[in-house]
Amino acid sequence: MSAFALTSLDTATRLGRYAFQELADFMPGKVQKLFKNSHVATILTILPAAALMFTGQWKAIWPLFGSANQLLASIALLSVTVWYFHSFHRKPLFITVPMVVMFLVTCFALINLISVNLSAHGYLLAGLSAILLLLALFLAWEAAAILRKPLPAA
Repeated sequence: MSAFALTSLDTATRLGRYAFQELADFMPGKVQKLFKNSHVATILTILPAAALMFTGQWKAIWPLFGSANQLLASIALLSVTVWYFHSFHRKPLFITVPMVVMFLVTCFALINLISVNLSAHGYLLAGLSAILLLLALFLAWEAAAILRKPLPAA
């Protein structure tokens, strides 16, 4: 069991480090060099988990994990909606309606998590919930901009 846990931790840390290093491609000079450093990227990957562990809030992360999972599902439906729109030149209501319902329910759940965690002084979880909510709203805004465009000529 411990070998599985260590392998999972190692894999998650490496993937997080690679993500930080790739995000650095969009940063200016010295900041890019700093984020490309494998030690800095690894520390930035481990820091949120360490903060959860040392604050004792790791026990309360499961609702946030559930919201993130549902958010990924709605983002997958969002991606399929945009793809379908571009591929078949029509708006797919059979995909859009479930996506909107799932997206709205998840966003309201995140708003609830922010409220509950702020009142319980769980600032880290409230902050993580807020980040998830902001990223979700940004993606929805981008998708809405694409879907508002007139249908391309067939």
